[in-house]
Amino acid sequence: LLVSLSTGSFSSLNKYSCNCLEELIISSTININNDCELWAGSNWSNGISQYNSSLVKIEAPINIISKISSTTLTSVETIIVNSGEIIPFRSFSCLKNLKSVYLCEGIKTIESYAFSNCEELLEVNLPKTIIEIENSTFGGI
Repeated sequence: LLVSLSTGSFSSLNKYSCNCLEELIISSTININNDCELWAGSNWSNGISQYNSSLVKIEAPINIISKISSTTLTSVETIIVNSGEIIPFRSFSCLKNLKSVYLCEGIKTIESYAFSNCEELLEVNLPKTIIEIENSTFGGI
């Protein structure tokens, strides 16, 4: 049973070793240190965004997804946030291929511009726990 991820866990995902990753699913029960860089260096960002345009689905806690740059997520069509309380400012803005977002129960706030300029966004599943949706969250759609 995998219980934690540490710095560099995905650092080998680059143009040579990972050119067909379609889905990335990280359980909400995984422990991760706030300072942990799962994609240490530029390997994750460069490997997925430049060499792997096949990543179309990611499911993970918001504290992990928010560590991934939006340039890394350019091909993603579906995002499932499986734990967390706040969707941070501009966390998914300008994801041109994003079509569906599923937010878990427990999300309370979606900060400004979180989904701004997601031109293909068709579906957002909001949980009953939402208390606040800040200004311009869905601007430019």
